[in-house]
Amino acid sequence: MVKLKTNRDIEKLLSERANFAKMVLATYKPEIAAVCLRLKRLEQIGEKELESLFDAIIDYCFDFEIAGLFDELCEAAEQQYPELVQDYRRYYSEQWE
Repeated sequence: MVKLKTNRDIEKLLSERANFAKMVLATYKPEIAAVCLRLKRLEQIGEKELESLFDAIIDYCFDFEIAGLFDELCEAAEQQYPELVQDYRRYYSEQWE
């Protein structure tokens, strides 16, 4: 367990967390945009591909932009995979609300 000594330690930790969220956003935003476009065109997307994307970002939804990506992916995937989206929305609510 990490023992925080000062406010500076806390600030550093929060800064590192924000930087990591930016890296996650930069990595997954283009891929999620492409998948959402394919879903809106009613192209088939594999359930495993969607699960992989949801799993990759859900732990970083403390960041509002990543939470927005999560919502976009849910909305785009809901028609093809309503149960999967419902499960991830439930998990999101348990973790972040």
